[in-house]
Formats: sequence, structure tokens, C-alpha cells
Amino acid sequence: ARSGKNRSTFQCPYCTKANFTVELLCEHIEETHLDDDHRRICTICASMPWGDNTRVSSNIYEHIYNRHRFNYEIYVNYDQDEESMVAEAVERSMMFH
Repeated sequence: ARSGKNRSTFQCPYCTKANFTVELLCEHIEETHLDDDHRRICTICASMPWGDNTRVSSNIYEHIYNRHRFNYEIYVNYDQDEESMVAEAVERSMMFH
């Protein structure tokens, strides 16, 4: 997981270029790496508090495009550990039933 204040930009999973928003990362991959091997570790997932920097996606572009099209700042409390986040999610889900 990544610490620090900037959690809105990410490194390319193919090269060393960094500071991409999700949208710009997709554009960069389309323009530069679409013909490269699609199996990569998702740098967005790896940056999350629960992130696994060893899990390889079978198609990184499709994964990023389909799974990361929202702003994590709205949904993720980076100061909580995974266990606390799960407990809070369960508690919130029970509020509406």
C-alpha cells in the first residue's frame, strides 16, 4: 500500500512513467502499450491499503478501465486498516435494512 498525500495519480504498470490520473493512465496504455503483454500488476490496486503488489491481472487495460472508473477518495479512508474498513462497511450496510 502507498502512504502519503497523493493517492490520485499512479505509475504506469508497463514503464516508469508516473503521475497519471486513471483517465490519463488508460490513454497512455492505449497509445503506448496496447500491443504489449496484457498481464501486469495493477498499480492502482497495489496502492490501496489492502493492495496486493504481487497479484497479476490477465488484461491490465480492461481491468483498469472497468474497475477503477471512480474516485477512491470518496469511498476509501486511507487511515483505516482493512479490518476496520470491512467492519464499517458491514455496519453501514445494515443501516438500510
